[in-house]
Amino acid sequence: MLATQPTLDVSASIPALKVKFYVHVLYADAIPLIFEHNTGGALAEFGRADIPLVLEKTHLFPRAHTEQYDGEAAVASPAAVRARAVELAYHAADLNAALADLADRAAANDIDLSVDDLEQHLADELGVRDPSYSGVLTDGFVHFEELDRCFSWTTTDQLRAVLQHVP
Repeated sequence: MLATQPTLDVSASIPALKVKFYVHVLYADAIPLIFEHNTGGALAEFGRADIPLVLEKTHLFPRAHTEQYDGEAAVASPAAVRARAVELAYHAADLNAALADLADRAAANDIDLSVDDLEQHLADELGVRDPSYSGVLTDGFVHFEELDRCFSWTTTDQLRAVLQHVP
């Protein structure tokens, strides 16, 4: 394995990315899958997480899968208000109304964050992605929760903390 390896030349019927994925799985101690939205190529890799070799190494980290900032915790600090705004982007049926209510609750707790501030925070955090998960993904999250290997996070600091669950 230490010798120079030739360029991977795989037939068109077996995509090189698939081969690289399985080689990575074979040699990885753990596979952390971090989810922030329903777009991109994560579904293909996640679909392979049910293969026994992959399943035993995989830990899921979906953003805002569970709500951690509700009630008074949502307005405990400016950082908490921003984190709650991210959760609302994933869960609120009417995001505009929910952000207006959150800004009002923040103001009542002497936190100066307007709806515009919260919308800008969401644009910075989420960009143009739709912060949602398909039923296929959420069903998988439930499966990994039952295995104690699904850890929801909202802020980057929380993600760093929950990544400690990866062996």
